[in-house]
Amino acid sequence: MWELLNRGMTGAMALGLTVLCLACSGRIETEPEPPMQEYEVRHTLPDSVVAGMTYEFQFQIDPAPEQPAVAVSTAWGATSIPLTASAGGYSAVLPTSFGRLAGPMDWTLHSEHGILDSGHLLILANPRSRPILESYAGPSHLQLGQQDRASFVALPVDIWDNPLPDSTLVNIRWGFDGEAFRHDVLSANMVAVQEFQAQRGTGSLRFSAAMDSSISKNRSIQVLAGVPVNFRISLHRSHAYADGSSLLRVLAGPLEDEKGNLVPDGTMVMFRKRDDRGDITELEAVSLNGIAEAFFRFPSAAGQWTVRAGVLGFGQSREEVLSFSAAVTHSPVRIGELGRRVKIGPVSMVKGGLVPDGFPCELQVLDTEGALLWKKQVPLRIGRADFYLDKDEIPDGRYQLKVQCGDFNWARSTDIKSSSSE
Repeated sequence: MWELLNRGMTGAMALGLTVLCLACSGRIETEPEPPMQEYEVRHTLPDSVVAGMTYEFQFQIDPAPEQPAVAVSTAWGATSIPLTASAGGYSAVLPTSFGRLAGPMDWTLHSEHGILDSGHLLILANPRSRPILESYAGPSHLQLGQQDRASFVALPVDIWDNPLPDSTLVNIRWGFDGEAFRHDVLSANMVAVQEFQAQRGTGSLRFSAAMDSSISKNRSIQVLAGVPVNFRISLHRSHAYADGSSLLRVLAGPLEDEKGNLVPDGTMVMFRKRDDRGDITELEAVSLNGIAEAFFRFPSAAGQWTVRAGVLGFGQSREEVLSFSAAVTHSPVRIGELGRRVKIGPVSMVKGGLVPDGFPCELQVLDTEGALLWKKQVPLRIGRADFYLDKDEIPDGRYQLKVQCGDFNWARSTDIKSSSSE
């Protein structure tokens, strides 16, 4: 019995291996592919054509392909054009949108069987169309007497905006101060360029370009005055007393370059004031009609100022010296019974009348050895100032009080006491 089972299994395995081998041999064996069809292509396509002209691809293909077409590709895009059969072969017209744009174009002839032929075509700008002149002038302004240069650029193009070839003759024209000039320039790298440098005077440079019967738009560049030189400042005030309120008017100008031309409006001028303590104040202003002005508030104590003006990065005026006299030399000072209230005023000016509101007045409290303990400054109002020394800040004791209002200085030692009624 066991022998019969072994014989049956052996037979089944042999049958399975036979079927597997037949299946494997069926996947490996393939039919040979037919040979690639060979085509003979003939054409008389030129190396270049002129933009805007109607252009037709013409091919003779043997044997006749299935669904032939020509694919074209340029920097502007790509498309495929079906070929039309005729008695003379196959043809296709290049789309107008591709035929107007100058530059290289690649073409590929293909059908369902693959690529049949390929080549290149150069589309040139059309010099026979009426040219158009695009133009540019810059920068917008020049400064007289400097190394600044300006350029006028003309770009000759055909009617479809294709740049014309180099060595195209362009006539550049310009005018200044009633005189006119012209110069023939050959284009290079697609443009014709004329450079200018301002040397004669201020005004407007006007440019244009001409070619055949075409004229570009007019362009202009403003020639401005050079840097100001040898200018002065003038100081104007209503009085010479240091009242801390009045204004000193400083004028700089006329601001002119070395040829006497006024600098353009908006020229930045820096005004600088230094007092006899070394403190510096700077103000900026812009010119109008060659003049710039600034205002400085009077000091509150006698002293001396030096004032000058300068154009940023360029020349400066001479320094002008100005003196101020003391506006306040005396004032009543009253101390309360317990020393905690100090009243000052009315404060009068030397020239008469009360000092202006806002004039600074300061009270200092020092100990018996002269160390500063407390200080406060308040503006005068109607010529008066009122100070109160709080007991939380100034305990009871003996102190030195000092008052300063402009050039008026007052000092006294006094006892300060506490009182709830004060």
